[in-house]
Amino acid sequence: PYTPAAPTGTGNGEVGTSYPFTTSTTDPDGDGVSYIFDWGDGSYSTWLGPYDSGDIVEASHEWIKKGNYEIRIKAKDENGVFSNWSDPLIVSMPKNKVYNFNIPLINWLF
Repeated sequence: PYTPAAPTGTGNGEVGTSYPFTTSTTDPDGDGVSYIFDWGDGSYSTWLGPYDSGDIVEASHEWIKKGNYEIRIKAKDENGVFSNWSDPLIVSMPKNKVYNFNIPLINWLF
């Protein structure tokens, strides 16, 4: 398969929130294509697919630490032939997730 398109999705977000990213590629022989996402934090998706050549593929990821991450994608066809890694999408996770505990105030009457 040809090198997948650089992933598309949010460029920044909050730690602890899952975000979707998409890509696609074609195979010159029309073979089905599977994809693996490198999330840039030492983890990878499982191989997703196979999908029809040219289909848009989506995968989501949640980062657990602040930082800048480079998401890349590799494809393989049904014959086990691999593409190169895509150009990266740099994602910044600058915020800690804020938990909002909605606890009503109790007014004590004396």
